[in-house]
Amino acid sequence: MAVYAQSFAVTGVANVSAKDAGIESTETEKRRVTKLQIRVSGAVGNKIQLWLDREKLAEWYDYFFLTEASTGSTNTQMCTSRILEMETNVEVPLGQKLQVAIECGATAKNLSESSHG
Repeated sequence: MAVYAQSFAVTGVANVSAKDAGIESTETEKRRVTKLQIRVSGAVGNKIQLWLDREKLAEWYDYFFLTEASTGSTNTQMCTSRILEMETNVEVPLGQKLQVAIECGATAKNLSESSHG
């Protein structure tokens, strides 16, 4: 099984759960996602989710992940005291899709980064 990285991005929508395009296994290329790197455009209490088709595998609040938002200091440093990678180790069965989603409340934020298999 080859190791690769795939970038993803999800544009958040207020009061909606939005998913990325996902990763699928094929007959010739089985997929396993070993880790996720996630960055949010800001932390406001939205939920980051990992889905395998219709089954929710995991859910975290956006406060846990790196954000593009400023720390509030005069030199606008980025906050780095958050999770850099999430270990997932998920086999993607043939015909199913693994997706990352952001479930936004009233304040929409976006997701970006990559998954590794």
